[in-house]
Amino acid sequence: MEAVSREADLAKPRVYAAYPGVEPLLLALVERERGRAIAALTEAMPGFDDGADFDDILVAAATNLLQSVAANPESWRLLLLRPTELRMRCAKTSRMPRAFALAQLARAARVGT
Repeated sequence: MEAVSREADLAKPRVYAAYPGVEPLLLALVERERGRAIAALTEAMPGFDDGADFDDILVAAATNLLQSVAANPESWRLLLLRPTELRMRCAKTSRMPRAFALAQLARAARVGT
């Protein structure tokens, strides 16, 4: 919390007023990055239409997603490689991005069949 208050140039009591401990602060950070990841996944998916070529859609989606990861590696590292303890604490909020990603992949697979 000391490092956060120093980096944000805020007095520690102000940081503790917003986040009463490390766990709420970390959960807020993960939630913020999760929202960014969902937005990146949404933006990465090209539009679907009846004449769309599945291979083109797949390449465009993968390219867009990898560009997002390259532009924001720390965010993706936090979401993909976070410590087990944090992952367990965030398990309830982590299901939504996974379900979203699976739904998008299923949608892409339907276009390809």
